[in-house]
Amino acid sequence: MNGSTTPASSTESALPAAARPPRPSRSQQAVDWFATLPRVGKWIVLAGALALAIFLVKNLMGVRADDMNERADRNEALLEAAVKRADSLPTSVAERAVAFGPNSVPGRESASKEKFANAVASIMGKRGVSTYGFDVRSNSLSGDVLPKVASELNGVMARTIAEVKFEATAETVNHIISDLDRSPEIDAISDVRLTYSSKTRRVSAAVTLERWGVVPRGGAS
Repeated sequence: MNGSTTPASSTESALPAAARPPRPSRSQQAVDWFATLPRVGKWIVLAGALALAIFLVKNLMGVRADDMNERADRNEALLEAAVKRADSLPTSVAERAVAFGPNSVPGRESASKEKFANAVASIMGKRGVSTYGFDVRSNSLSGDVLPKVASELNGVMARTIAEVKFEATAETVNHIISDLDRSPEIDAISDVRLTYSSKTRRVSAAVTLERWGVVPRGGAS
């Protein structure tokens, strides 16, 4: 033997992989490095990290604030344009818009019928009326009724009429008629007939509803 010593790194490399001590992770190395710093150095590192965090947060908040300001300016411009258009409307048009609510373009009658029936069923179910009559019929309207809308769907305007008959307490009948009137799937309530029974203290109601839609030319649905 010549008396020389084997370096520790050479000894570790000569060991089997399973017997080698695990290398510390980068996060652990950073913690160990931070622990070796003097107190002043630690304060400098912490101050730098805090300054970097504040910088990043301010940048992110600035980008978000700019985006929100841009959206607010865009919405303000839209509202100003809407106000200008509303100011130029005749008084009669404005009054009718408030009275009748928002408008929607009629779609195909087959889809309208399904929505019509679903709306009535939903309202009746919400008000606890499980038994009611629902008779539907349709008739075509003259060619001068919304001709542009009908032509875009290659058809003619038609009106779906449903007569809904049910019996309930006066309060429930009032709620149901109010719900039907507010439903976007129902275009109009053209007739309401109420009969009160003093014996049962219930009201029999017959309500006629309308829904307009477009049917293909030739009468096919």
